[in-house]
Amino acid sequence: MSLNNHSHIKAHADPQDDSARKETPRERLLAYLKHHGPQTTTEAGAAMGITVEAARQQLQRLVSEQLVTVETVPASGRGRPQKRWGLTSLATTEFPDAHADVLVGLIQCIQEEFGAAPLQRVICHHSERVRLRYEEALKGCSSVSARIVRLAELRRQDGYMATSEQLGAGLFRLTENHCPIHSAASSCEDFCCLELQMFQQLLGPEVTVRRSHHAMSGDRCCAYEMTVGPDSQA
Repeated sequence: MSLNNHSHIKAHADPQDDSARKETPRERLLAYLKHHGPQTTTEAGAAMGITVEAARQQLQRLVSEQLVTVETVPASGRGRPQKRWGLTSLATTEFPDAHADVLVGLIQCIQEEFGAAPLQRVICHHSERVRLRYEEALKGCSSVSARIVRLAELRRQDGYMATSEQLGAGLFRLTENHCPIHSAASSCEDFCCLELQMFQQLLGPEVTVRRSHHAMSGDRCCAYEMTVGPDSQA
């Protein structure tokens, strides 16, 4: 069954050079707090070249995004207590992140140093940990369809932007619109093989799981069709 008319369209890189792009006020403020730590409203405004009120408004917006936290600290003298604004742990996602490159490098190092078999054992061990976590979360599901819906929710929580839908009697599809481990999966096909195997194990022998779309093969996403046996179509 066709997912849509854009299944094989690949994204192209933005031709604009990021290094030449001018930073937005939001980015400048986040970078300033990253470099200098918690700051008062006055300090932030002076550094940004804007008024104290404008700085407060920008900082409040960042608080609403859960990127900045604020605390009130006593004044050093007789003055009023001051507010200090600092970055939250979530703000880390706003800055360059090389974890994908590090992961790919580790995969390559393990394979070069120890060989393919030990690498496969490590990846299998990780997959089994994920499967056990999912299995625990699926225990309360009373039907196969409920398990599929819950499985999509678990994949969403893990960053796969997953959805589930029923295509017909006993036929379901789980679609992963994003692959948060794309770099690792590109360097080692075991991740994809184990994902298919894990879904089959979680849904049981009464369900046949087939991968219908594969991002590593050029499709827009990964999708799995799940056929439920007649005795389990409750």
